[in-house]
Amino acid sequence: MQSMPVPNPPDIEFDAHWKVTNFLLWTNGYIDVPYGVDRQNASQLTLGTPAYPRPTFEPAPAH
Repeated sequence: MQSMPVPNPPDIEFDAHWKVTNFLLWTNGYIDVPYGVDRQNASQLTLGTPAYPRPTFEPAPAH
């Protein structure tokens, strides 16, 4: 595996894999909510051109 880490490395909890996957898909515009992909529906996701605009992040106002 050259592009992905081992499926279950000992230093990352299993649920963290889905959290990281969802965050990356969401921030890159492939899904419209940051928590929409899980073990049950991941095989239905098709990657290609992002379907949603990338979210924008604004720094918090200084106090």
